[in-house]
Amino acid sequence: MRCNLPLWGCLCWAAQALAQQPASPAQNWDQRYAAKEYVYGVEPVEFLKAQIGRLGKGRALCLAAGEGRNEVFLAQQGFAVVAVDISTRGLEKCRALAKERGVQVQTVVADLRDWNLGDAQYDLITDFYYYQPDLFPKIIAALKPDVITLDVEMPGMTGFEV
Repeated sequence: MRCNLPLWGCLCWAAQALAQQPASPAQNWDQRYAAKEYVYGVEPVEFLKAQIGRLGKGRALCLAAGEGRNEVFLAQQGFAVVAVDISTRGLEKCRALAKERGVQVQTVVADLRDWNLGDAQYDLITDFYYYQPDLFPKIIAALKPDVITLDVEMPGMTGFEV
């Protein structure tokens, strides 16, 4: 696009156009988690609390971990937890919550669209509130053989069976 304004006008127009570019997913989530408070609280989701007795112990991979409420809960239950999220700020809060609760959580800043989950490494993989259907086969491959799978039905999520 050509600018017919004087040079200073073109520069201002270009600066405005750049400022209006949508933020990256990482920037969006970092902005959401910027507040001191935990956006979704510090307690795990009810489903995880209700199912914890059905689960053994071992390595847990937590996808789209956010601020770490579920990850810290799993660490408190004896899991060795790897928390993955695109937000640096969210994972900083995850580490702070883990320290406050006296547990350790390994954090990895990564975009799940291109992060390698590995093969047969995890006893449990959690994925709450993040929907990426092409990730499902990678999740199954990353689970160790003979682990329990929990079938969760959510509105709008069809076409995949475990």
